[in-house]
Amino acid sequence: MADSLGTSFTPNYEINSLNLQKLEINSEIAADYIINTIPWSEWLKFTVLPANIVQAISALKHTSISIDYASENLNSDAHWIYEPSLEIPEHRYLVRHNFINGSRGYWKETNTKRVVSKQNTIHVNQYAYPINTIDKKRNVDLINYEFKKKKIFGIGRWGRWEHMNSDVAVSEALVFAKKLVSNK
Repeated sequence: MADSLGTSFTPNYEINSLNLQKLEINSEIAADYIINTIPWSEWLKFTVLPANIVQAISALKHTSISIDYASENLNSDAHWIYEPSLEIPEHRYLVRHNFINGSRGYWKETNTKRVVSKQNTIHVNQYAYPINTIDKKRNVDLINYEFKKKKIFGIGRWGRWEHMNSDVAVSEALVFAKKLVSNK
């Protein structure tokens, strides 16, 4: 997908400022539209927002996970094992040798609030899962409504603050892009 975008694809581009009136990023990139797929809370770092939007964004909750690797194979036929016990820190195991030919070992995912030791941690995903709260829908609707007026659209897991797998997010992005292009 990146290859098909050519020079329009700019990975690892850090946003330091965003001018909401001009739709200009870092005083370098001017846009007709901005499609947001990053967590809304990151926007508080690079642009000034109205108080009601700051409040709505600040009310959104998420969880972070720590990912560890164990080199031995688990004796299981499962691809994923979910562990509901609060007595065990990790909440999910990804049994690699059951779904990746020639691999060994397994990944352990742990909510960062439950991490006992960071000794084997290879990655921390700060934004792993959006959390549903009583006022989430109202806040996300307000954020997206206000930004839409500025031609900024929130899609995907973090734009809609909704749990979805990457295949669903990509499909949503493709449908949205077609809609946006056809309305030009």
